[in-house]
Amino acid sequence: MAGIIGYGAYIPSLRITAKEIKTVWPMAGNVPGVKEKPVADLDEDTVTMAVMAAKRAITHAGVEVEKIEAIYTASTSAPCEEKSMAALIQTAIGAPAEVLAVDMGQSTRAGVAALVNCMAQVRAGDINLGLVIASDNRLARAGDMLEQSLGAGAVALVVGKETVIADFLGAASFTSEFANIWRPRGEKSLRRHEDSRLEKEYGFQRAVIGASLALLTRLGLTGESIKYLATAEPDGKSLQAVAKILGIQPEAAKTANLAPLLGDTGTAAPLLGLVTVLEQGKLGERVLVVGYGSGAGSDAFALGLTDNIAAKMEQAMTLAEVTAEKNYLSYTAYAKRVGVLNVPPALPDPISGYSSQPGMIRDVEYLIGLKALECEKCGSLNYPYRDYCIDCRGQSFKKVNLPRRGRIVTYNVQYVSPIGPEEVPVVVCTVRLDGASGERGGKVSGAMVAVDPAQVKIGLPVELVFRRCGEELGMPKYGYKFKPIPEPKSCEGGVPDCGA
Repeated sequence: MAGIIGYGAYIPSLRITAKEIKTVWPMAGNVPGVKEKPVADLDEDTVTMAVMAAKRAITHAGVEVEKIEAIYTASTSAPCEEKSMAALIQTAIGAPAEVLAVDMGQSTRAGVAALVNCMAQVRAGDINLGLVIASDNRLARAGDMLEQSLGAGAVALVVGKETVIADFLGAASFTSEFANIWRPRGEKSLRRHEDSRLEKEYGFQRAVIGASLALLTRLGLTGESIKYLATAEPDGKSLQAVAKILGIQPEAAKTANLAPLLGDTGTAAPLLGLVTVLEQGKLGERVLVVGYGSGAGSDAFALGLTDNIAAKMEQAMTLAEVTAEKNYLSYTAYAKRVGVLNVPPALPDPISGYSSQPGMIRDVEYLIGLKALECEKCGSLNYPYRDYCIDCRGQSFKKVNLPRRGRIVTYNVQYVSPIGPEEVPVVVCTVRLDGASGERGGKVSGAMVAVDPAQVKIGLPVELVFRRCGEELGMPKYGYKFKPIPEPKSCEGGVPDCGA
């Protein structure tokens, strides 16, 4: 038996409502059912979102990252047209260099296609553990109807044979060259024909229903036997329409209907819908998942939920928790982040400003993979790479993983930034990492994510998050920043939250 053994997701905290966009572009058409969408910040992109989702999925699966044998990434908005996104993710999460790293794109169909391909490898016995990540941040032209719906987000699924929570039953495809939405080479924003009804009925519905019927026929199933349906979501209504045509109960489409609050997250959309199903499904229930790409077609697969599903629910970080933090943007602030208003590419360097120069070869494992050196003489944790211990001057080290959490010991606020006054102030802090030993070792300094300086204080708990930090010769640079961790609420007398 092969199937899904763990999952994780990442959704940016920034949001913009369809209503806010319509105040600027009142003549733009409406995207049915979409109320708001997530927006990637200036230091976020498909890679940073993918890394966060992948780490959560690996934690949830309870597997060692060193045992992952294949990484499949799917995105139509990778930072570089010729530079592997999967290879960078491999380094950032600490997977072995021998891993098969596959990049799939050019269509939002790629998310489901990546999972089907990885699943085939596991079922055939070619690999034991695979990681599938779908991450997208597609952009629309200013004033276009799609501007209301194209959202940013990422999802990751771990595929294996042990402690499977959703057993893979089979897959089918339907290929169609019909294209109503596309992006020409060299452009950042999508283009489309104005006939949205033609796209919905001849494009989306025809391909999704074609793949679904082919799969149901192959498996000898009917629409009534499907408990949950998760598909690509160009809007907030198409999922229900597909369910009706397939003879699937209307309730089956409700659980995975995320477009009203997330918009269309591209390659990630059907798999994010699947995550919501895995958070509440029961033993024996069947799930139908269908991806779609305009100008490509559809891939569909079915899953059967196993007796491991209940235990895994308790260990998961739910999608509701992932999307709980929301900060709403004005259209001007949104336009700056999606490139409608141009800003210089430079960003304040985080703790590990990634350099594309040859010198990064020695340091990439430390700066991107977050490895540290533990002194074998005094135990002090040294970071970043150094030739001698910061505490005892010893030169014998053991390579360890850098702790990801800690508390601020000091900080300062910078009011000058290379990206303009709108982005200041920037908080730079020094953090004592949890479990780190040494008088001077175990302390790391770096920038914080966008945060209100008034909320920063000595002792504030923070964690390291993977973020983008500018470009060098057109190549994105990545590193880590500190992000505050919400502290548990307290009851009277300072006692930790007692559930009152």
